[in-house]
Amino acid sequence: MWNFLYPHDSDKEQVRIIDWQVWRIGVGTDDLAYMMALHWYPERRRVMEKELLRRYHLGLLRQGVANYGWDECWLDYRVSAISNLLLPALWFGKVPAVLWWSHLERAMLAFHDLACDELLEA
Repeated sequence: MWNFLYPHDSDKEQVRIIDWQVWRIGVGTDDLAYMMALHWYPERRRVMEKELLRRYHLGLLRQGVANYGWDECWLDYRVSAISNLLLPALWFGKVPAVLWWSHLERAMLAFHDLACDELLEA
């Protein structure tokens, strides 16, 4: 219940949900990669990933974000997918392997599917 912000006047405002667990200022695609590239196996990502990312990008444009093309958004998403590899490493030794191992597997599958190795080549 601490993630809900209740309005003073419910006739004028709505309830807002905020996840305070790990809030930070960063790249918007980090949250998308966390939810899709880290939690979904390739079969689901092939069906939904690009379409949802395109909707996100179009939503940004509709809200007035300028000078942020689709290619840049896609690049940001791929970089965010790379950062997902760090999460299971952070969880190692703190939580049982049964909780982090499948995340590592999905992060590696996304890394390969999204050709993230290309981004690491100098």
